[in-house]
Amino acid sequence: MHRFDLDKHGHGGAKERMDIAAAKTTFEQGVARIRQGIIGETATMESTLPLSTRTRRILYTDYTASGRALDVVERYLLKDVLPLYANTHTVSSTTARQTTYFRSEARSIIKHYYNCGYNDALIFTGNGATGATAVFVDQLAKTNGFEQSGHFRKETRWGSIECAACGVTFKTDAQFHAHAETEAHKLKAKELQLASKSRSKHTGCCIVIDPMSHHSSILPYRELAKSSPINYELAMPAISNETGLMCLESFTNTLKDATDRKKKIICVLNGTSNVTGCFPDHAALNELVHEYSGIVLWDHAGTAGHRIVDMHPPSSSAGKNASCDFVIASPHKFLGGPGSPGVLIARKDLLTNGVPSTVGGGIVQYVSRKTHSYIDNHEDREEAGTPNIVGSIKAGLAYHVHCTLGVAAIAKLEETMTQKVLSALHSHRNVEVMGPTASTRVGIISFNIVYHQGSTADASASTVLYLHYNFVAALLNDLFGIQVRGGCACAGPYSQWLLGMSEKCVDEYEHLLRTTGLYILRPGFVRTGVHFTMTESDLQVLIHGILWVAEHGWKLLGAYTYHEESGEWEARISNHDSKRRWLSSVGLFDHPANSAIEVSVHRGDTVLSNAAALVAEADALLEVIYLSTHVTLNLVVDTAIPSEYDKFIFFARPTDFLHTLRKNGVSGNTVSNFVGMKPVASDHAAPFQTRLVLSGQVGSAEQPNGAHSSADDCNVDGRAHPGKRPHQLTGNASESAAVEEGISKKPRKKDLKSTIHGVMIPKSLRAAAGEAIREYSMINEGDRILVGLSGGKDSLSLLFILLMLQKVSPVKFRVGAATVNPMTPEYDPSPLIPYMAQLGVEYAVLSQPLIELAKEKMDAKKPSICAFCSRMKRGMLYSHMRKNNYNVLALGQHLDDLVESFVMALFRNGTMTTMKANYTVQEGDIRVIRPLVHCREKAMRDMAVSNNLPLIADNCPACFAAPKERHRIKLLLSQQEHEFPSLFPTVLKAIKPLIAISETDQVRRRGTAFTQESAANEDSLVDAAEEILLPCNSGACPLPQKLTND
Repeated sequence: MHRFDLDKHGHGGAKERMDIAAAKTTFEQGVARIRQGIIGETATMESTLPLSTRTRRILYTDYTASGRALDVVERYLLKDVLPLYANTHTVSSTTARQTTYFRSEARSIIKHYYNCGYNDALIFTGNGATGATAVFVDQLAKTNGFEQSGHFRKETRWGSIECAACGVTFKTDAQFHAHAETEAHKLKAKELQLASKSRSKHTGCCIVIDPMSHHSSILPYRELAKSSPINYELAMPAISNETGLMCLESFTNTLKDATDRKKKIICVLNGTSNVTGCFPDHAALNELVHEYSGIVLWDHAGTAGHRIVDMHPPSSSAGKNASCDFVIASPHKFLGGPGSPGVLIARKDLLTNGVPSTVGGGIVQYVSRKTHSYIDNHEDREEAGTPNIVGSIKAGLAYHVHCTLGVAAIAKLEETMTQKVLSALHSHRNVEVMGPTASTRVGIISFNIVYHQGSTADASASTVLYLHYNFVAALLNDLFGIQVRGGCACAGPYSQWLLGMSEKCVDEYEHLLRTTGLYILRPGFVRTGVHFTMTESDLQVLIHGILWVAEHGWKLLGAYTYHEESGEWEARISNHDSKRRWLSSVGLFDHPANSAIEVSVHRGDTVLSNAAALVAEADALLEVIYLSTHVTLNLVVDTAIPSEYDKFIFFARPTDFLHTLRKNGVSGNTVSNFVGMKPVASDHAAPFQTRLVLSGQVGSAEQPNGAHSSADDCNVDGRAHPGKRPHQLTGNASESAAVEEGISKKPRKKDLKSTIHGVMIPKSLRAAAGEAIREYSMINEGDRILVGLSGGKDSLSLLFILLMLQKVSPVKFRVGAATVNPMTPEYDPSPLIPYMAQLGVEYAVLSQPLIELAKEKMDAKKPSICAFCSRMKRGMLYSHMRKNNYNVLALGQHLDDLVESFVMALFRNGTMTTMKANYTVQEGDIRVIRPLVHCREKAMRDMAVSNNLPLIADNCPACFAAPKERHRIKLLLSQQEHEFPSLFPTVLKAIKPLIAISETDQVRRRGTAFTQESAANEDSLVDAAEEILLPCNSGACPLPQKLTND
């Protein structure tokens, strides 16, 4: 397995090296190393303005549009990936096999970043989020709104295929298809389809689009609705004047109206505004959409890389579903990601289309002259042809860098940077920042700079005139080397609302631009941003550069001109084309073969990158720019914009600058002293003005759960947001109007006895667990029980069952929980900490670097990483119990585990044994109990799904690398159960004596010593079970091979 390692692929010295894979450094050191590796970090540009020092270091602030290349990624691709590059779709050759491994690992890394489970598919798509949206829209159209009726293929955790109709599991798709041809399956499928049709009464789809959305999340749905207006209708909720985000009440009313009209609801929501950086409470909106049985897609192109994006965030209360259904993202926006494809993450059960979005080679099982069939794998079948293999691998590397540094730490640092920049910009009278004035936001900042603002008798009339956004962008580039972007940021509806444009104003501009092509008149703003790799010096250059332009930028209007058709501005004395570089200039012999790659940038004699020096240079420019040797005032003229379009001109033109000079007494053709001058009102003003009333605490922890805006606070183009809330098990006292209307329903009285902390425990499951506890005398008065909590469905179900029994049982006992954290990147139990606190359960996370320990201590003759981790975890749990006065360890193995262990022991060892329900460890001070020994695995799965328990995703590629013996037995039993439905109850009768008799207790009763052989036998059974219950989550671990080689 190739490891991505800065120590090998970085260019720094020994002090600068960092092993990212092992995370052996601090966040600050990691950021410093990454900063040094940004390709272009030291690049320079040469200004065409008559500055004494023309060379400036480029300060890139456009990460919202695209990330930048990173040396560690590019070098790894060059050294490890490209030499072994080949097309995928086979593993017969060395190159194809390794390339397939690389791409598969990249997929796993990205899925881990988003906290995906095995029920989630990740598809690499064309061009960024737009490509991902195209696949989503095609899926939506082909499945009639993601209709699931008649789709019975279900992938299991282990890659086998379960028939959802018949409940039988098969090893391969071929076996499933053969089963699907049987009469028994056809009858069952027909029965389920008829039942589904009787329940389904949808009359089409209502696609609810977030008004904050990017154009790529608006236009495809408009075209879809045009093509089939009967099946698809569009709705865009209002924007809240209070928060500047989607109005929650308007959104709720839209969902309610669609439900009343029996429409299937598809919500397309924006994770983070690419204009303001503001974001709603994603989990709360997921819950709201799911209350109306809707499907929600999140566009997280602007969020990922800057904040944690969770495919399955904890719910606010039991029974609610806060998970995402679909997520799209743009890895090319990540540092290290340029050249990457888009990403679509989807619930597998929603991918029911019979024909892939794009058909072609690589996704077929067989093609004849007349027929063809496609493969069934959800991820592979949507990537026809030769995919962007290198780009996909690059995406995985980019995500790996961010995961290793820590996304939470990145978010915290960028939030501090953002607030520093916002505070400075808000302090200047001429800077109008777009969006809420007090908010937590991703590091995206958009603004306009005022040229002049007056007053009129009509308070509603705009009297403001701006500096054109492209003029501001040109000044920041030419004077300070700052790279920003001007325009509407491809978010037209939201941008128009933020600019304060009325519906009439919007329509008039649309007609103007469509019929005249005068794109200089297109409304917009300047967008910049912060990034965690920026230094304090970078921030000061950005702040002082913007503030200088806000104060003095108008004075350079006469030195610039604009192109009315493109909307671009440039200095009158500039010649940017002279610095252009040409692809066709590359020569075959310019560099020796296999020579090191170096970054070539233009460097002058002196490079200015200090804020104070750059400001001083800009000040000095004003004294010389309008002298006869550069630009004279008699040359200051405007390009021709017909006078009938004057009412659309929102910006100051060079002639407005000249008008100011004349009003201030400058009559000649030169000027070098602007002291005391201020812009003078022009004869026109902008037909709009930026909304400055927004003050919502967007995404802040202080926002109460379910906070919302009233209808009076909403605008027809608008948005609001529910605010970020802590993970809660019960609803906040401050409930939204939507909740008051009955969106969130309390459990019915008849169910209260089956409910604990809002979690509904099925009666059959409670009865089976209670029966086992009584039969095997598992719990005694005064017991102090510790639940081994992995965060999976079985251990969480067990915890709630014990909490329920603790509540109603006359036998008094204490319940706590502990999780063993192997300290690997793939496993993150941190969400369990607040969850257990809300439950009131005493909880501990026991952390040890188990994989590092395995390298040192694992027996080379028994290279089973699962067994090693299982033994280590039990030892850690025992130690914690002894320190904290627990005497009983409760584990979540169920009847399926016990039967599988019995069959494995019978087949492989010729012994009749299985795991015990209640036994005492060798030292005699701890008992181990398994209250779920009479319960089926399906019961825990159904309980977890129905209550939306916050399961911790199992992301251990090593556990999925090859078929496991337990998995083979599981398949065998599943197929036999299909033939003999009473299989498990029957086997339970046979193995009950084995479950009841503890080998350790037998030894003690005989008065003989507890032998190592008997202990090893019990351990081996527990190891086999805990391979499922407490997976090592080690990643694709090469330990067995390494130990064998040693």
